Amino acid sequence: MEFSFESDLKEIKCGVLFVCLTKEALKKEKKGLLEEFIEIAEKTDDFKADKSQSALIVLPKGFKAKKLSLVGLGEEKELEKEDLRKTVGVLVKVAKAKKIEEIGIAFKSNFKEKDWIEVCSETPILADYSFSKYKSKPKKKEEEETKIQKVFFGTKKSSELEKIVKEKEIIAVNVNLVRELVNENAKDKNPFLLAKKAKEICKKAKIKCTIIEEKQLKKLKAELILAVGQGAVEKPRIVVLEYFGANKKEKPVLLVGKGITFDSGGINLKPTGYIETMKEDMAGAATVLGIIKTAKELNLKKNIIALMGLAENAIGSNSYKPGDIFKGFNGKTVQVGNTDAEGRLVLADTLAFGVTKFKPKLVIDYATLTGLAAHITGGYSSCFLSNKDELFKEMFEAGNTVFERVWQLPLYKEFSEDIKGEISDLINSSKNKYGSVSSAAAFLKEFVGETDWIHLDIAPSAFNHEKESEYCAKGGTGFGVRLTIEYLKK
Repeated sequence: MEFSFESDLKEIKCGVLFVCLTKEALKKEKKGLLEEFIEIAEKTDDFKADKSQSALIVLPKGFKAKKLSLVGLGEEKELEKEDLRKTVGVLVKVAKAKKIEEIGIAFKSNFKEKDWIEVCSETPILADYSFSKYKSKPKKKEEEETKIQKVFFGTKKSSELEKIVKEKEIIAVNVNLVRELVNENAKDKNPFLLAKKAKEICKKAKIKCTIIEEKQLKKLKAELILAVGQGAVEKPRIVVLEYFGANKKEKPVLLVGKGITFDSGGINLKPTGYIETMKEDMAGAATVLGIIKTAKELNLKKNIIALMGLAENAIGSNSYKPGDIFKGFNGKTVQVGNTDAEGRLVLADTLAFGVTKFKPKLVIDYATLTGLAAHITGGYSSCFLSNKDELFKEMFEAGNTVFERVWQLPLYKEFSEDIKGEISDLINSSKNKYGSVSSAAAFLKEFVGETDWIHLDIAPSAFNHEKESEYCAKGGTGFGVRLTIEYLKK
C-alpha cells in the first residue's frame, strides 16, 4: 500500500475523498475550502456531522477526486482515538465494496495532526487484510476482491509525519503477518513447518534464528514440552530468535510464545464447539515472531530474545496420559491432571530455558492459555498477571493507547497452593475449580524464578470467533504486536 501527502484537497486524485468532521469542525469549515459542498450536503442530506453520518457529493471541475464523502464524527468531547480507527476501517470497507483502489482521507477535529496520521497509516493496512488463500479465484475480474493500492493524506508533508507513516506501516504489516500465520491450516504449520517458516522469515529480516529440536530437548531434560508433543508425528521444538539493538552487555527482554499448532485436548479431548478453531493455539508463538521482526525493522534500541515453544497436542498411541509425572527443565516434577492443560507445560520448559540461558531483565509470555479468560473480560481485553504488580501501569497505558487493552488479575499465594502436587512438586491443573486464569499463571510463575515477569493470557483477543470488527476480519487478530511495541518504546 502506498501513502502520499497532499495539502491541497483539490489536487488529490483518487476515487473518493473522505473528509471526516466533528460537529464543531463543521461550523468552522463553513469558511473553508469545502464550504459550498457542505451547504449542498446540508440541503440534500441534512448533513450535521453526527456520528457515522455521511453525505456523498459528486465533485465539479477543479477537483481531481471523482467524489467527495463527508463523514460525521459527532461531538468533539466524545471523540476518542479508537473512534478514528473505526471510522477509517469503515471507509476502507466502503471503498473496497465500491471497487475503489485509491482513496484520500482528511480529518478536521480536535485531534492533533500526528494522531490522525498515525491512525490513517496503520488502519487501512489492517482493514484491507483478509485471509483468502484458499478461495477459488473468481472467473470474472469484477468479482475479484478489491485491494486498496494508495492512500492520500489531506495535509502537508513533513519529516515527522513521514516517520510516523513508515513506523505504523511496518507495525501493521507485521500484525497482518501474525494474522496470516494464525489463520493457516494446522496441517500446514505443524512444529516442523512453523519452525521452518520462522527461519525463512528471520533470514529475510536478518534476525538470528536457532531451532532446538527433539534430540536437543532430550539432552536439556525438557520433559514437559516433549510430553505434550509425544503423540504427534512432528515432535516439539523451541525456536530461538535474537535481536540486539542496544549494547550486547545490556540484559535482554525475553518474549516467550505458546505455539500449540493444534490442540485436540489430548486424551482429555476437547468437545465439539471448542475444537474447531484450535489451529489458533499457536497465536502466542506467532506474536513473538511478529514483535521481534517489527523491533528489528524499526531499529528499536532494545535487546530482545523471542522463544517460540512449538508442539502439537495430538491423540495417538504414544500420547501423554493423565496421572503421568514428568520432570521439567528446571528440575521440578509435574503430574498431569489434564492433558488439555498442555500450554502451561510447553511454556514452563520454554520459560525456564530462556531465563537460565539468557538471564533477561524482563520476561513477557503470550499464550491463548485459558478459555475462562474470555469469560472474565468479555473478549474486550486480555488478562495481565505478574510477579511484580508495578509492571501493570505501563502495560495498561500502552494497551489503551493502541486499543489492545489488558486488565490485571490477582496472583494470590493461594493460587500457588492450588497447583502443589501430592506425589509430585506440581500439578498442571488446579485443585480449585475456580480461578483457572490465575492458577495457570501461578504454575508458570514456578518457572521464572525471581526475574521480573509478565504473563498475558491472550485467549480473549487473539482470534475473532464471532464477527469482524471495523478493521479486523474474523480469524486471527495479531493482538500483542502493537501493544508490545508501544510498551517497549516507552
